[in-house]
Amino acid sequence: MQTHPVLIERAVGATLCGFSRGKLTPEEAALDLFELISAQINGRTHYSMAVIGYYIRAILAGMSNRKIDLPDAFDAFVDAAVAGTEGHSSVTIRLAQPLSSARH
Repeated sequence: MQTHPVLIERAVGATLCGFSRGKLTPEEAALDLFELISAQINGRTHYSMAVIGYYIRAILAGMSNRKIDLPDAFDAFVDAAVAGTEGHSSVTIRLAQPLSSARH
């Protein structure tokens, strides 16, 4: 069942704020985001969930290293969750965007 986009935005925003302020560990933030995004996906497989988990952890690591800005991560996570009904491929494409434009 698709969650309303406003609720997705609130959940992602709360998780990223908690993470950026140090109130959530990277593992806690990754788990919150993974659960939110994976719940929206039609046609899940173990492999696709592993790939999505990798992208989530990579984005959070990029935020920690100041290579990915908070707004870029927020947009990627919200877009990925909203695209869940299109399948896991759409989700991974949206999660890959901030990684491909990250500062090196």
